[in-house]
Amino acid sequence: MWFGTYDGVNCWDGKTMEVFRSDFSESKTLSNNVIHSISQADNSCLWISTHLGVNRFSQKARQVVANYDFQVIIMFILIIRETLGYLPETEFTIIIRIINVLSGYKLLFYQWIVWNDVHL
Repeated sequence: MWFGTYDGVNCWDGKTMEVFRSDFSESKTLSNNVIHSISQADNSCLWISTHLGVNRFSQKARQVVANYDFQVIIMFILIIRETLGYLPETEFTIIIRIINVLSGYKLLFYQWIVWNDVHL
């Protein structure tokens, strides 16, 4: 059973609790210890949404295998809006498609915007 907390991700196997936290000495690590949601990606991986992005976590390897930093995506959106003076719905739709490709999980991005009180 997997639990997201404000101090990382916990895995309970019925006997022991294994804790996974950000470790920036590693090349792939949780982007933040504040966990918002955990969803099954496929048979062997989880999507872990944190305060700073989304992480693909391998249950077999017991480590993060991919990170998607939404700070970069938000900057991209804000630059387009600043350059054009507005963000047309059609361009926003294109940006959402880019996010879908990068993250593979649209809902997590929308949750991230709400949690971080981002106003586009």
